[in-house]
Amino acid sequence: MDAKGNLLLANDRARAVFRLGVRDEGRPIRDVTIWPPEVHRGIEQAYAHHVAAKLKDVESPDATGEQRHYEVTISPLRIAPPH
Repeated sequence: MDAKGNLLLANDRARAVFRLGVRDEGRPIRDVTIWPPEVHRGIEQAYAHHVAAKLKDVESPDATGEQRHYEVTISPLRIAPPH
């Protein structure tokens, strides 16, 4: 997430589990409605406190619609300013 709250990137596993696509890149994170609410809270926590947020037992349907449970780690990225 960038300083304006837009989704910058997600790893391949997050894309598959939460069905994220290229269309979601650059969108405000609050508008990415496919994530369960607890993931949104984890993102806000990681962003506000600059520490990884670990969520256990996050429920999300797989491609067949079956509910799956995941452990999710949301890690803030720190990008060094140019010299």
